[in-house]
Order: sequence, then C-alpha cells, then structure tokens
Amino acid sequence: MDSAKTMSRAMDILSPGKRGKIPVQWNIPNIRNTLRQGLPYSSLEHLRGKLELEPLAITSLLETSPRTINRRKLMKKLTPAESDRLFRVARIMALAEEVFDNDSHKASSWLCKSNRTLNNEKPISLLNTDVGVKQVEELLMQIEYGMLS
Repeated sequence: MDSAKTMSRAMDILSPGKRGKIPVQWNIPNIRNTLRQGLPYSSLEHLRGKLELEPLAITSLLETSPRTINRRKLMKKLTPAESDRLFRVARIMALAEEVFDNDSHKASSWLCKSNRTLNNEKPISLLNTDVGVKQVEELLMQIEYGMLS
C-alpha cells in the first residue's frame, strides 16, 4: 500500500469541503504544514461522523477533555497536537477503507468492533498511542495479504 496515497486519503476524510471547486493536491509537505497550522474543528466532526462515534469517544482519541473539545468548537480550530492525533486516526481509517475495498462502513465497523487478535480490544481504542497504531496497521496488512481470516 502506498503510504503517500493513504495520507492523502486521510486528508480527504478530514477535509471534504476543501475539495470544492479547486481540488487540493495533498502531498506530504502540505499535509505536514496543514497539521502544523491546526485543522479546522469541522475535521473532527466529520471524522467522528464517518466512524459513527459518540461525541465523548473522540475525546479519548485526542487525549483531551469534553470541555477542551467545546473550546475548540468555539475557536473553530484544533491545535497542531490535536490535529496530528486526529490525522493519525484518519490515516488508519483510510488504510482500513483500502483494505475493505473502499467500503467506509465496513472499515468503520471493523475499527469499532472488539478483535480477538488485539486481546478483544477495539482497534479504534488503540489509536491513542503510536504502539497501538502500529498494532492496528500490522493487523490490517495481515488482513490485506490474507494472513488472517
């Protein structure tokens, strides 16, 4: 799987409105710059909706409080650190969509369902650490290449 393509798809997940009339050509430098500037709050809402998460579930992924999320909503912008964490989740969502034949519902269901290989944890619950992200990536690659059923 092409890492740059997956990152571009992640940005598309986070910023569908940016595509509008002038398509955004996502590449690694402009993804990095966008994250450093902070994503718009709408990116959080869009990803939360795509993953079908409860409003409070996103707070643990971003390692923040509901009160902070409410402040970000008023400011209409996430911090660079929050943007990076949100991008991490979107990148895994994009990878899961690729593995599950571009079916976002299947990808979302898989991420939010307990998995025996992950000690009955939900893949989404592991995405708040780099180690957890690696575990989920490896599992998705095993599924992609037929090493798991």
